Amino acid sequence: PIFTAKSRGQAVNPGALQ
Repeated sequence: PIFTAKSRGQAVNPGALQ
């Protein structure tokens, strides 16, 4: 998992990938 832009409009951590 990499840093990707979620619908929240912010970047999520690779470990916090939902």
